[in-house]
Amino acid sequence: MVLSSAALDILGVLSRQLQTGEVRRVNLTPVTLREPLSSVLTRRARLFTSLAPEADGSSYTVQFLHMLKPSSRGADSRSIAGTFRAVAVAHDLAILMSGLSSEAEAYGPGLLARRAYPLAVRPFLRSVELLRLVAHLAAGRDWTAVSADAMGYDRHTREFRRDMKHQPVGDAFREMEEQGRQLHRLRVAFRTTEGRVPLDVTFDRYATAVVHRGDLRLVLAQLVQKAVEQTRVRARSLLVRRSRKAAHQKVVRLRFPEGTFSHVDDMDALCQAVRCGEGVNVTVLHLNPYLHAQVLDYYAGQALDMLILDDASVSLLPRSASASVTIQRVVTMVFRYFGEADVTVETITRGGNGIGQAF
Repeated sequence: MVLSSAALDILGVLSRQLQTGEVRRVNLTPVTLREPLSSVLTRRARLFTSLAPEADGSSYTVQFLHMLKPSSRGADSRSIAGTFRAVAVAHDLAILMSGLSSEAEAYGPGLLARRAYPLAVRPFLRSVELLRLVAHLAAGRDWTAVSADAMGYDRHTREFRRDMKHQPVGDAFREMEEQGRQLHRLRVAFRTTEGRVPLDVTFDRYATAVVHRGDLRLVLAQLVQKAVEQTRVRARSLLVRRSRKAAHQKVVRLRFPEGTFSHVDDMDALCQAVRCGEGVNVTVLHLNPYLHAQVLDYYAGQALDMLILDDASVSLLPRSASASVTIQRVVTMVFRYFGEADVTVETITRGGNGIGQAF
């Protein structure tokens, strides 16, 4: 993807600020646009005390103010303000760029990215995809990728756990798998054969990169944009519509290891994972011995059926004419808060797999 001159200029400014120490980190947050970037900024301004975007071609300089109310812990009210850049690098992709602190980032561009749905969607990677992108970047330059801070999520405890041990990224990934955790975020120091660290970056499953040292254009091209392309391929495969003929209905199937849903508690945990999506309601119609639940996405105005008819797979069927955005969101919630699976799209046939009889 060729960057516009505006995007290159912004990256150049942020690069100089990072090199001189004016900023300690540069945040690159991608969002896949379903509406024009101007519409996203206008319609999500209500999330902030004030949001003032100033257009400059395909990019915006955005000033924000967020007032925090007094907390139950006794903290006084305070304000968080800052400036970030929002750049449309394609008709359906924008990158939010800033040199903000972690707190200002969370209440500024981070808040916009988290709450932009359904006007814009955050890309989401599987753990192994995150690992492959990091490994590919290192291998292409004869670097060694060393994990300095790995964050994993355990669906059983519903808690994060950090591993600060310095080790090859592959070892960090395998340790998490052995502990039943999913690799969610990784800070990586890329080392040369001489021991230098030309690149130090934190990268997560939302394809967000925080650059602590190094080439911003390299990170944007080799991590962020490649991650977005991978998630786009998956999103295109989930374009499933409601069919008038039940025998011709396509269904999205998530295939887990055998025995994943051998207990009712496992099915309930899946429903709880989907409920983590804001504006999503899950109504369980039947839970034992199989699961039939209806998922309603209030924000997108779409609905689907979620079924478990064996101990290893979840089926997602659109109830509304089109539910592709909600299906994509449900898959993200399942991957994020329950577990990762292989995704296929199949056509159901009555009597072949029981789905036809479930309706």
